[in-house]
Amino acid sequence: MGSQHWTRCQHWPNGRWTWIVAVCLASFYFFASVYIANARLLWYDEVFSSIISRLSPVEIWRAVKSGLDLQPPTYHLLLHVFGKLLGPSALTLRLPSALAMLAGFLIVFDCARRLTDGLHGLIAIAVLASSVLPSYGYEARPYALLFMWSACSLWVWLNTPARSNSAALAFGLTVFGAVTAHYYAVFCLVPYAVSTLVEPPRNRQLMKFLAGCAGLVAGLALFAPVLRANTGLAKLAKVASWTPASLGTLDNVYGDSFPHFLILFAVPAVIWIVLVSLRHSVTLSTEPIEHSERLAWFFLLIPCFGFVIAKLVTNVLYHKYFITMLPGVAVAFSCLLWRHFRSVAAVSLGILCLSIGRGIISTVSEVRHPERIEPLAVVGEAVRLNQLHSGEDQLLRDGRRFLVMQAESLLAIEAVHDSRHPEVYRLFHDPTLPRLDYSPVMEAMFHLNKQLGTYLPLSYWNLSDLRKHASEAALVNPPNDVLVALEQAGFKCQTHFDGDLKIVYLK
Repeated sequence: MGSQHWTRCQHWPNGRWTWIVAVCLASFYFFASVYIANARLLWYDEVFSSIISRLSPVEIWRAVKSGLDLQPPTYHLLLHVFGKLLGPSALTLRLPSALAMLAGFLIVFDCARRLTDGLHGLIAIAVLASSVLPSYGYEARPYALLFMWSACSLWVWLNTPARSNSAALAFGLTVFGAVTAHYYAVFCLVPYAVSTLVEPPRNRQLMKFLAGCAGLVAGLALFAPVLRANTGLAKLAKVASWTPASLGTLDNVYGDSFPHFLILFAVPAVIWIVLVSLRHSVTLSTEPIEHSERLAWFFLLIPCFGFVIAKLVTNVLYHKYFITMLPGVAVAFSCLLWRHFRSVAAVSLGILCLSIGRGIISTVSEVRHPERIEPLAVVGEAVRLNQLHSGEDQLLRDGRRFLVMQAESLLAIEAVHDSRHPEVYRLFHDPTLPRLDYSPVMEAMFHLNKQLGTYLPLSYWNLSDLRKHASEAALVNPPNDVLVALEQAGFKCQTHFDGDLKIVYLK
């Protein structure tokens, strides 16, 4: 280890107590995720996980190959196994993510602890808890698994012999595991590739890197039939991307990965360091950065490489695809504090309290109101979904036998999947209706929702159906351009609001 010559702090040894605190912190986030997972409705992407995981293994392969979901089939097979063991539920779907987050927390803690000490290992957990990671501990998508495999690869790279065949094999298997969780795992090799190129020969771990490349190729080869079959869908996604690759989107990747970092973490941490320096003679260490810490900082390059590939190929750039960055950043930050402030434990202890406090307060707030939790990309969606489900009975009592939603909306699929009355929903789509705001993204959503017709009780209406049942129909959250087009077609629209939800009666 490059850090073995570092002098350990006498006041904060690598004792058993730090492991106890680490397990307690990780367990807190695990049980919070379990509670939220059980209390929160599935959102759009999770509906696909729910539908596909209930199929047989053969049908799962066919569904993924048909382009119903772009996640590797192994993820849905994992959910299928959990469903068989524990029964179908939102909690069962999200439990693998919560377990992966728990394991990843402890693996990253051990990485940082071995390079520094127990106190700074706890800081690594606190950094992760202040990131977007806890949000994926209660989501039925593979991103927490991707994070866990990234943490495993970092641990193997740092803590196994450089020229060991078994260590190289273990590293290759961690990369292979990451690819089976998500195809964007290709970027997890970026920091190791950069390290192999820039480090002196004595620090290079070429055998591990080559094994990682082999694991990557093996994973992609395993799913080559699925990737080839989804080429057309990938092209459509490139045209209709709702997060197109740009410098602004790249900036959002870092900002969304560590939300409110400057206000809630960086500024308070600097103020604390200044306050401590007033009472203590704080001397910054001039010790050079070690190759292990340098490797961890290279994880910040993952979104940059993702930006280049998005520009050339996918045109999709979003923070969750680069969650493999988080283990390295947490370890690097811990090492940075250790190098500069190891002689004044109060600095690191204060920063630990700040970051842990921020993470716990945020999580407790989410536990109190799990129904309000929603992805960053769909602001207000969770509130509207809960309002719709709670208002279904009233709409039916008003004589509105049909709840009509736009066929390209996310809310329609979410509502039908978890509704007590799925038979009353209709999805409206009529290409003859002139619309001003219909975009390629909406067109892609319509085709994706159409694929779900095999698995959900979806019925589609056109303008003729709407005329026939106008007195019995209520439009749910229709876009303004649709209302304008309907009024031009002769309908009289009476708009009501149920909180954030817009309900329109037709005459």
